[in-house]
This record gives sequence, structure tokens and C-alpha cells, in this order.
Amino acid sequence: MPTLKIGLKQLTTDLNEIEAVINAGNAYQEAVSKLKGQGKALRTLENDTSISDDTVEVIANRTNDLIRNLLKGSTAYNFTKKSFNELKGKLEEAEAQARSGAK
Repeated sequence: MPTLKIGLKQLTTDLNEIEAVINAGNAYQEAVSKLKGQGKALRTLENDTSISDDTVEVIANRTNDLIRNLLKGSTAYNFTKKSFNELKGKLEEAEAQARSGAK
């Protein structure tokens, strides 16, 4: 039968493996800042192409949709990172207690 020590060790190993995902979350904010305002800007540019205004409007709208979804992802990421950090802190606390023999 598995013990708490083994279970906590496995959880710590798993967390260490997914930490890169947590640390990569800043990419959401970077993507938003790159795209911000571009949808609106497309609508104001002089159309010197054979692209229809309707197509430009759809592209602008999809750009704005993407920005909104990236912002939602950013919010979810912030909550995820907070939970991750709290869990990691508690695991470190448990490991310290285990080393000292405290219950």
C-alpha cells in the first residue's frame, strides 16, 4: 500500500515537471500587448488592395476575439499560478516537517 511520503514525493515530481507550463503563462500578456489595437487599426487604414472591406472587417473582428480570449486565458493563468504556488509551498512545508520528524 502506498504511503503518504511516496504520494507527496510523486506529487512534487509531477509539479516540477509542469512548472515550465506555469512559468510560460506570461506569453498570454505578451500576445495581448502585441495584438492590442490592431483590429481597430485595420479598419482605419486606406484600402490599397483588392481585399473587400467585408473581409477586412471579419479579420478585425477575429483579431479582437482573439485578444478577448487571450485575456480570459491570462485571467485563468493567474488563478492557476496562484494555486500552483500555494500547493508547492504546502508541499515544501510538508517535506520540511517530514525531515524534522514533526507531525
